[in-house]
Amino acid sequence: MNKVNTKAEVRFNIAKADWLSPEAKINIPNKFPQNVNKAGELYISSEISREQHQNLKDCINKLSKIIELSLYKPPPLSSEAKQKLHAARLRANKRRLFEKKTRSYDKAERNWWTRNNEPE
Repeated sequence: MNKVNTKAEVRFNIAKADWLSPEAKINIPNKFPQNVNKAGELYISSEISREQHQNLKDCINKLSKIIELSLYKPPPLSSEAKQKLHAARLRANKRRLFEKKTRSYDKAERNWWTRNNEPE
């Protein structure tokens, strides 16, 4: 626990940053909504170190990482990768339905057993 007041907080107004690309201004609130308040400020804090200047450096590193991640676009999938992904989804769906039918069958068997073996 940080007992000395060394915590660093950075509030960054996304809309007022003229050096930030319009794409980043849109993506940051969408990808990191938990870090953006209602005023449109990106809030970052750090208390990993006992020295405030190191916590401030950590906040700035986090800010640069958030900006970098907001601009990241995954490379397009090849047709082979798309086919593999589609096949994996089909297998997963088939397995899910099989498990669902198995559970349903087990429950139906339990009900049949209790109905036919009730004491008279």
